[in-house]
Amino acid sequence: MTGLGPVYLTNVSSKNLKNEDVAIEFVSGIFSDILNKMQESELFKNELFPESSAQSWYKEMINSEYSRTIVKQSFQPLIKELTEKFNKPSR
Repeated sequence: MTGLGPVYLTNVSSKNLKNEDVAIEFVSGIFSDILNKMQESELFKNELFPESSAQSWYKEMINSEYSRTIVKQSFQPLIKELTEKFNKPSR
């Protein structure tokens, strides 16, 4: 992820983290990146009101929260499969 906004400076501790939480963060990070890239397209550009860096950081934060909510509500089969893969011992 290439974002520089405050959304990427989270204080997630790896201690006591469940595999399901890791899977949710992984998938929501990918989904958030997709949302951010979509909003960088020409369809969202506005030359009349240029976007400030604070506005772009806020959009990144909102996209991150949206993606986390979407993943928790709609991507449960994928989360379940990733959690099972994480729980398998590696060779």
